[in-house]
Amino acid sequence: MVTLTIEGEADADALEHDLRRRLLELDVEAVVQVEDDRAPVGTRVGDAVVTGSLAVALGTVPLAALERAVDTWRENRPVRRVSVT
Repeated sequence: MVTLTIEGEADADALEHDLRRRLLELDVEAVVQVEDDRAPVGTRVGDAVVTGSLAVALGTVPLAALERAVDTWRENRPVRRVSVT
Protein backbone atom coordinates (compact mmCIF):
# COMPACT_ATOMS: atom_id res chain seq x y z
CA MET A 1 0.00 0.00 0.00
CA VAL A 2 1.31 3.43 -0.96
CA THR A 3 0.04 6.71 0.49
CA LEU A 4 -0.08 9.91 -1.57
CA THR A 5 -0.32 13.20 0.31
CA ILE A 6 -1.43 16.14 -1.83
CA GLU A 7 -0.42 19.71 -0.94
CA GLY A 8 -1.92 22.55 -2.93
CA GLU A 9 -4.14 25.60 -3.06
CA ALA A 10 -7.39 24.08 -4.35
CA ASP A 11 -10.45 22.21 -3.08
CA ALA A 12 -9.34 19.00 -1.36
CA ASP A 13 -12.28 16.89 -2.51
CA ALA A 14 -11.92 17.94 -6.14
CA LEU A 15 -8.17 17.22 -6.21
CA GLU A 16 -8.57 13.84 -4.49
CA HIS A 17 -11.42 12.83 -6.78
CA ASP A 18 -9.51 13.89 -9.89
CA LEU A 19 -6.29 12.10 -8.87
CA ARG A 20 -8.24 9.00 -7.80
CA ARG A 21 -9.91 8.82 -11.21
CA ARG A 22 -6.51 9.13 -12.94
CA LEU A 23 -4.93 6.42 -10.79
CA LEU A 24 -7.79 3.99 -11.41
CA GLU A 25 -6.97 4.28 -15.13
CA LEU A 26 -3.67 2.55 -14.28
CA ASP A 27 -5.62 -0.56 -13.26
CA VAL A 28 -4.44 -0.44 -9.64
CA GLU A 29 -6.32 -2.66 -7.18
CA ALA A 30 -7.80 0.19 -5.10
CA VAL A 31 -7.58 3.91 -4.33
CA VAL A 32 -9.21 5.12 -1.10
CA GLN A 33 -9.28 8.41 0.78
CA VAL A 34 -7.20 8.41 3.96
CA GLU A 35 -8.29 10.17 7.10
CA ASP A 36 -5.00 11.64 8.28
CA ASP A 37 -4.45 12.67 11.92
CA ARG A 38 -1.22 14.55 11.15
CA ALA A 39 -2.97 17.66 9.86
CA PRO A 40 -6.64 18.43 9.24
CA VAL A 41 -7.70 19.36 5.70
CA GLY A 42 -6.94 23.02 5.08
CA THR A 43 -4.08 23.20 7.59
CA ARG A 44 -1.25 25.38 6.37
CA VAL A 45 2.16 23.78 5.97
CA GLY A 46 4.57 26.53 4.98
CA ASP A 47 3.05 28.16 1.90
CA ALA A 48 1.06 25.10 0.83
CA VAL A 49 -2.22 23.73 2.11
CA VAL A 50 -2.50 20.05 2.97
CA THR A 51 -5.47 19.03 0.89
CA GLY A 52 -5.68 15.31 1.46
CA SER A 53 -4.32 11.80 1.23
CA LEU A 54 -5.07 8.73 -0.83
CA ALA A 55 -4.01 5.14 -0.17
CA VAL A 56 -3.23 3.13 -3.29
CA ALA A 57 -3.04 -0.67 -3.52
CA LEU A 58 -0.78 -1.08 -6.56
CA GLY A 59 -1.33 -4.76 -7.32
CA THR A 60 0.84 -5.47 -10.37
CA VAL A 61 1.31 -1.80 -11.31
CA PRO A 62 4.97 -0.75 -10.85
CA LEU A 63 5.69 2.14 -8.47
CA ALA A 64 7.46 3.97 -11.32
CA ALA A 65 4.21 3.93 -13.34
CA LEU A 66 2.35 5.43 -10.38
CA GLU A 67 4.97 8.17 -10.01
CA ARG A 68 4.81 9.02 -13.75
CA ALA A 69 1.01 9.20 -13.61
CA VAL A 70 1.12 11.52 -10.57
CA ASP A 71 3.75 13.77 -12.22
CA THR A 72 1.66 14.04 -15.40
CA TRP A 73 -1.54 14.67 -13.41
CA ARG A 74 -0.10 17.53 -11.36
CA GLU A 75 1.38 19.47 -14.33
CA ASN A 76 -1.68 21.69 -14.85
CA ARG A 77 -3.21 21.70 -11.39
CA PRO A 78 -2.82 23.99 -8.37
CA VAL A 79 -0.76 21.36 -6.55
CA ARG A 80 2.57 22.18 -4.91
CA ARG A 81 3.62 18.65 -4.10
CA VAL A 82 2.45 15.06 -3.99
CA SER A 83 4.43 13.00 -1.48
CA VAL A 84 4.65 9.22 -1.89
CA THR A 85 5.17 7.11 1.23
